[in-house]
Amino acid sequence: MDIQYNFECRNNIHNLPDHIDELDLVRIIGITFDNAIEESKALIGEKHNIRSAEVQIMVYSDGPGEFEYEIRNRIQNKKISTSQIQQRGFTTKKNHKGLGLANIKEIENKYPDMSISYTIQDGWFDFYMTIDTEDGEENE
Repeated sequence: MDIQYNFECRNNIHNLPDHIDELDLVRIIGITFDNAIEESKALIGEKHNIRSAEVQIMVYSDGPGEFEYEIRNRIQNKKISTSQIQQRGFTTKKNHKGLGLANIKEIENKYPDMSISYTIQDGWFDFYMTIDTEDGEENE
């Protein structure tokens, strides 16, 4: 697709946290990749320059109770509210239903040890997800 990208996964990931449904992770990763690709294509169309788009992906796990995933992509110059984009029916794309990030929110609500954040800064959209099943054990 002629989109510049960087993928980083420094450790082999053999096990995901036990209670996380793999299909939920596949849905999250698929939705975020689709969004990054669609925004990159729109940005290339707006700027008429393939170098204007870039996607950066990071996947990390330090053990079976931990998983991190981040995907960042350059975005068009428009105002976007990170809380608004998570609402069902909201979309910045033509002919879309606005379900992707709302579906991610529903998945996140299923898992108390899953944390998802969205950041928009300096022309980048950043999606960051962590799963840490050992988080609460330190405070006991």
